[in-house]
Amino acid sequence: MASKIQSDIEITKDDQNQINQFSRINMHWNEKNRTMQKKNEILNQLDDAATELELCDDEETVQVKYGDCFFHVKVEQAKQYVEEQQTQTKKETNEISKVMDEQEKKMKKLKAVLYTKFGNQINLEED
Repeated sequence: MASKIQSDIEITKDDQNQINQFSRINMHWNEKNRTMQKKNEILNQLDDAATELELCDDEETVQVKYGDCFFHVKVEQAKQYVEEQQTQTKKETNEISKVMDEQEKKMKKLKAVLYTKFGNQINLEED
């Protein structure tokens, strides 16, 4: 009898809009999460590059990749370039993190509303 009562829940247009909104936010969050992972990988590579540059003699020249090209530059210039790239990438990851936090808050509110109305008849969790 309880299952019959649960299956009689009517989905209103507002409910559908909330489900759609949750889906859009979730897709955007997943996209940002993939971007964040790529940025963290870049940061790790930049950290490795900075470590390697510390081991080089300041008089040496090293190759720096910029776009599809490699340029020969002095170690000091390469260190400066790596530091600038690290700073920029950290700034980008902080901005992405803030957006993701806001999206998580919105998803949490929508989950609470939707689970309150639909209970276990709706699955908003990722598998």
